[in-house]
Amino acid sequence: MRLDGKLKWSSGSANADTNLYRSASNVLRTDDSFDIASGHTYKIDGDDVLSATTLGDTIVNSSLTSLGTLTSLNAATPTFTGPLTSSGPSTFSSTLTAATPNFTGPATFTGRTDISEMRETIYPSSVSGGVLTCNYNNGCVFYLPSGASSTFIVEISNVPTDNNYATTISIIVNQGSPAGYPSPTTLNINGSAVSIKWANSTAPTSGNTNRVDIWNFTLIRYSDSWTVLGSESKNYGA
Repeated sequence: MRLDGKLKWSSGSANADTNLYRSASNVLRTDDSFDIASGHTYKIDGDDVLSATTLGDTIVNSSLTSLGTLTSLNAATPTFTGPLTSSGPSTFSSTLTAATPNFTGPATFTGRTDISEMRETIYPSSVSGGVLTCNYNNGCVFYLPSGASSTFIVEISNVPTDNNYATTISIIVNQGSPAGYPSPTTLNINGSAVSIKWANSTAPTSGNTNRVDIWNFTLIRYSDSWTVLGSESKNYGA
């Protein structure tokens, strides 16, 4: 033991270059490196926590901010919280195995992205007080179990406003008898009215009794302003 409180070692023919000392209460420290022989592990309270290639089974939490190249990932119920950015080509296949994965965006995929078995959430909605509220945070497909009995406004909220993107909102309405009103008269985005440019410059004029009608609105954000393209697919039924 030296006067500075450090145990020091040398190769036997040189000045000491390795040390071990007390740095705080109940803490041992070295200013150098530990080298564990091949086939052995680092343990805590008898449990293996690290080998040359594997973290121990007792390691359940981490504050990692980046990973190298993964060749496979198996997760039972993972939750991925964005922003999630992938520079393509991006392929999710059997090498990413997850029982019920959840990706909470925003997510950005650059390059070719190959996804099999993709589906969108349908959000049940209704017209209340002459307004059909479509919250972008709930998805982009909204389902009305029955048609509106009078004119109404579509209010689309929480739509991102960054430029050079297009978003399509689909409204699926199960018309009854008599059919409800054919289409919305006004569309608001984040509280501001935007005119609808209907296909063939003609807005739908009639509902379809006991049929399913679909209205699609493509919201184009360019140069800090909105352009809305409207189209209708109607009369789905036997």
